[in-house]
Amino acid sequence: MEKSNQISQKPKFQIGFGDIYPSPNLKKYIGQILKTRRFSYGPITQKLEAMFAELTGVKFPVFCSSGTAALFTAIGVLKNLNPELAKERKYIVMPAVNFIADLNVTVYNGFEPIFIDVSGNYNLDYDALETVLKTRGREIFAVLGVSLMGRPVNGQRIRELVDSYTDNKGFFILDNCENLASKYGLHAPDVFADFTCWSTYLSHLLVGGACGGFIGTNRDKYAVYARSFINHGRDAGYLSIDADNDVSAATLKDITAKRFSFVQHGLNFRMDELNAAVALSMLEDNFLGQLAMRKSNAEKLIKALSQFPLILPTFSKEEEARHMMLPIMFKGDRDALVNHLESNGVETRPVLPMYQPITEKYFGSMTNFKTNFPRAALIYEKGLYLGCHQYLTSEHINYMIEVFRKFFQK
Repeated sequence: MEKSNQISQKPKFQIGFGDIYPSPNLKKYIGQILKTRRFSYGPITQKLEAMFAELTGVKFPVFCSSGTAALFTAIGVLKNLNPELAKERKYIVMPAVNFIADLNVTVYNGFEPIFIDVSGNYNLDYDALETVLKTRGREIFAVLGVSLMGRPVNGQRIRELVDSYTDNKGFFILDNCENLASKYGLHAPDVFADFTCWSTYLSHLLVGGACGGFIGTNRDKYAVYARSFINHGRDAGYLSIDADNDVSAATLKDITAKRFSFVQHGLNFRMDELNAAVALSMLEDNFLGQLAMRKSNAEKLIKALSQFPLILPTFSKEEEARHMMLPIMFKGDRDALVNHLESNGVETRPVLPMYQPITEKYFGSMTNFKTNFPRAALIYEKGLYLGCHQYLTSEHINYMIEVFRKFFQK
């Protein structure tokens, strides 16, 4: 009889990419919401945004409905503020290992993607970026840098390349949905971006309920337009029900007129106080300590997994990685390993496979994809990732290692 590779028919653990346990202050904030019946943008969201600004160093973060909404808003605001440039420059550059949201928001805003290969750390290849900008800089509206798996990009270098080759007319949007409050070298990459976008989805670093996100900027004008955009493009004079409190009759008349005055195209990407309460209570619960636990768990997994024939991540001294997930590669039968892990309760999946039916027209055939994006193609075929979140215990990690051991003992 053939020996089963499963540890048991029913796995001892179900180990996911993320989890959430109610933080101590969550009950207090929910009670406040129920008592005041204030569910729309209000004091809890405002406190969350203030704490998020302190955490990241970005002056003006705006809580919104998702990371995708933040990305859509970033491109939409820059397009609304620069309509002639948006007509002249139709391309947005992004890495070929990426989440599909970046492609979707690009296309729905009327632009076309230019994909570039990635480096050994899964983030965009700066030499490839420079090559594209040198040859097509005057066609490019923005560069969309993506910090994958909690690994920061070199924001300073991206900014310098964008400014040098686009006649200082191109924009830098940072997709930080998988990263938060980290530095590359001496600087947080966020400070170099026109807009930075974050996700607070359940499996991400900061959780805002089932979904949520932030769009942030250090420029006052961009912040005003971003908050307007997520409110259907409404006049910034009325973006909250608090706007008509304790004002003179003349001011109230002006504010009332702006309730349904729309100054730009926008969408409803607002978020509510309940989701803000989840994120705020998590921030207040020693959030930096939670990030430190992720780092500790990632280091334990890397050390233990080094006994197996896997390609494990290495980190340069410049990177302050936040370890949203732990990416690895297996040059053997990757799909067999994925199935083995899943059948034993260890959630995993291939690393953000961007070669899809919807993207094939940009990449060409699989042969062309492998030729033009060799590192992305290798990750596409051999990459997978594991959870390393702060709620994993030593018992969980030991179990994960045992599951790997069973696979390689086949």
